[in-house]
Amino acid sequence: MVLFTLYFSVKADLNPGIATSIWSVVPFYMSVADYFAFGVKLKRNHIVGITLIMLTVILVGLRDVINPKEVKIGEISTAAPEPTVSIIVPVIFGLIAPISFTVSAIFGKHLAC
Repeated sequence: MVLFTLYFSVKADLNPGIATSIWSVVPFYMSVADYFAFGVKLKRNHIVGITLIMLTVILVGLRDVINPKEVKIGEISTAAPEPTVSIIVPVIFGLIAPISFTVSAIFGKHLAC
């Protein structure tokens, strides 16, 4: 999943950091899966931690929107090549990867118990 996410990010001319930042939902997925599989309940500090992680990743992803780079006069602009893949493809792989991480972790936890 990681390889596909990064590969299609490059093909879609999407910053791989944005696609992989979607993986920050893994703690949320894990907490939901843990609750349904093993009955583990979250404490307040867990919820605060997950929320802060997700907010931080959102802010990092919006870095260029919040603080855009200034183009200096006389600077040569290099045009990026046309994307060969739709931008939705790396986003889908970015969403599938955390699900596969979660399933793998829950399965491993199940085997260990």
